[in-house]
Parts: sequence; C-alpha cells; structure tokens
Amino acid sequence: MPFHLGIDSGGTSTRAMLVNEAGQVLFTGQAGSANFTTSPPRLVRQNLQKATSGCPEPDTVCLCGAGILTKANFLQAGDLLAELFPKARHRVTPDYYAAYASFDPPVCVCVISGTGSVVCSSGEHGFAKSGGGGFAIGDDGSAFRFGRAALRHFLDDPDECSCRVLQAIEKRFGTTEPAEVIAKVYGGRTVASQVAKFARPLAKDAADGLPYATEALRSEFQALATVVASHVHRFLPPRTPLSVGLSGGLWEISLLFQRSFEKELGEVLPQRELHVRRPSKPPVYGAAKLAMNLL
Repeated sequence: MPFHLGIDSGGTSTRAMLVNEAGQVLFTGQAGSANFTTSPPRLVRQNLQKATSGCPEPDTVCLCGAGILTKANFLQAGDLLAELFPKARHRVTPDYYAAYASFDPPVCVCVISGTGSVVCSSGEHGFAKSGGGGFAIGDDGSAFRFGRAALRHFLDDPDECSCRVLQAIEKRFGTTEPAEVIAKVYGGRTVASQVAKFARPLAKDAADGLPYATEALRSEFQALATVVASHVHRFLPPRTPLSVGLSGGLWEISLLFQRSFEKELGEVLPQRELHVRRPSKPPVYGAAKLAMNLL
C-alpha cells in the first residue's frame, strides 16, 4: 500500500504527516519555522529534516510551504524534497493549498490567519489567492498585526500597559525597557513570528474591553473582511449560501477573534448567507491529501 507524506511548513512551525491510501495516520513530526522567503536556507533544510526524521519511506510527498512565491523558491523546495526523498514523486505548493485541502466537505473560500494571512479558493478557473503580501506590506488580520498592536501600545505608554502584556514582553525579551525591546525585536532571526506571539495577550485585553485592543480587532478584521469580499466578488459565483473556512493559529487563540471577524464579514457581505466553520483536520493533513493525488 502506498505511503503519502504531507509537509506544512510555516513561519512558526513545520509539521509532517504520513498517511496510507485509507487516510490512516502512520507518522507525525514537528520542527521549527521554515519560510522559503524569510528563513535562511540552512534553517529551512534543518527543520524539514527534523520534522520528517524517522518517517518511513514515502511514495509521494507534497510540501506546502510558507514563502513559496518565486520560481527560485519552487526550485529550492523541489531540490530539498529530491534530496530528502529521492525515491518519491513530489509536489511543491504554497502553504495555503494545505489549509484549503484540509476542509471536508470543501468550503467556498478559506481565510487563513496565522503569523500572516491569506484568502484563497478553488474553482473552475483554478486556484485563486488574495491578500497575503507578508508582514511588511500585507497580512491584514494576522497574528503579526495583532501582536504589533500590543507592542505599539506598550511603546506608546508602558505605564498604561496591562500586566499580561508586560509579563509577555518580559518573558520573551527578558526586559521591559522600551529601547531594549525594540532592539531585540529587530535583532531576532524571525521578526514576524516573534511579534505574532503578542496576539494572545491582546486577545485577553480585548476580552477585558481595553480600547486599544478592541479597536485593533475592529480595524484589522474590517480590513481582512474587505479582502474576503473582494475575493468573493472576483472569483466566486453570486450564489448563497457562502461557506467560509477559518484556518490558522490565530483562530485557536480566542473565540473572540472568530466572533469579531464574523461580525465584520457580515458588514461587508450583507446580501450573502454566511456559514463560517473551522476544519476538523489540521493543514498538514490537507498536504497529505494533496500528496495522495500524485498517484
């Protein structure tokens, strides 16, 4: 019976899953971040190798990777798979393919929000993507953007910061001196994933009604909902209902994030009957499903 390996590499972690033809999970592995645009090639290779260490020999492999944007990224990923799994047939896709494929039954549109964010769908004209752009020029409604809001609030006035934000900063950087915090943020190896960690204390501040946090939820999710609405109008037929899948680590932090996003989504798509749901399987399972298709 053939074995199929799915790899989901992201800005925070890399996960691997081996399944057989029946979809039974035979192996799982995990390692650190492997973003093909922002992570050093050595780190990408190291974490792919660590996540798949001990995995039985697969017949097919599908790598769905963060930062796979250019032809060079695809070639780099393909070369790594050929090196690590020389006997397997392989495929390389951007990471959001895995998230979309993890929904069963399928959704009309998938909204992925983790360290970054992206909106995608698959239809008669193929796979379509909106948003993204990375933390410097995009990623509305992502954990990075919420973490940035918490850090900016801290830098504006540390004395007005909640204890939970101050404790999170102290734990991560070993200091609450603003200049030292800034230096450690920019001196880190993975800026986006470091900043994204502060989305969790922001969610708790929002639950307590702190104005900076509730405003961050409103503005970020309004922007993300606008991206979704534009995507729906461009790529999906004007039918109702519209099933929307939410994937990514942000939605796991707090139900408040999902409820706030649903509210903003209803505002920008008032004529559509919306059904929002989470996947029953992780994105890495979607990568394994895509690996199955190679046979």
